[in-house]
Amino acid sequence: MSRALRRAAVLGHPIAHSLSPVLHRAAYADLGLSNWEYQRHDVQAEQLADFVAGMDDSWAGLSLTMPLKYAALSLADHVDPQAEAVGAVNTLLRGPGGLLTAANTDVYGLTAALGEVTTPGHTAQHAVIVGGGATACSALAALGELGIHSPVVLARSLQRVGAVHRAASKMGTEPQFRQWDGPEVPRLLRSADIVLSTVPQ
Repeated sequence: MSRALRRAAVLGHPIAHSLSPVLHRAAYADLGLSNWEYQRHDVQAEQLADFVAGMDDSWAGLSLTMPLKYAALSLADHVDPQAEAVGAVNTLLRGPGGLLTAANTDVYGLTAALGEVTTPGHTAQHAVIVGGGATACSALAALGELGIHSPVVLARSLQRVGAVHRAASKMGTEPQFRQWDGPEVPRLLRSADIVLSTVPQ
């Protein structure tokens, strides 16, 4: 008797470059989850509500990338406190009765990665975040957990960092914003203990 199909996917725009399906399918195979599938779907922010409404009980959840990390907040029945503070979502979990829980796993991932490369006993003082989007908000939270509350944020446009400002206010951090092609950028990068790039590759 075959087990019921379980579905998940990564959504965003553009999305063709995403390696999430490769990573998730490899994990499913390693875990023996032969009834699980993971796809990618090109979805714009204004299309997300319709996509979510069309999900049936076979769906376990969604991974979300830009431009959906903000749009998903308004669709969730419950928002994880970390996602609420950051103001951005990268995961939607579908529970019993279609209950949607919004979460942000970026902060945990960044914190864990920094923990692996940080020298034991060394306290980082200065950090630079490259980029001013949703992942930069998660980077602020991760650095805050390391005790760095005033990182420098290098943004392409200082007129488009409103979400980072709002997240910083909620988290009690005070980032310094700089244009990323400014003359002081090389010095800031050289003096940083930690540099986090949140710019899509």
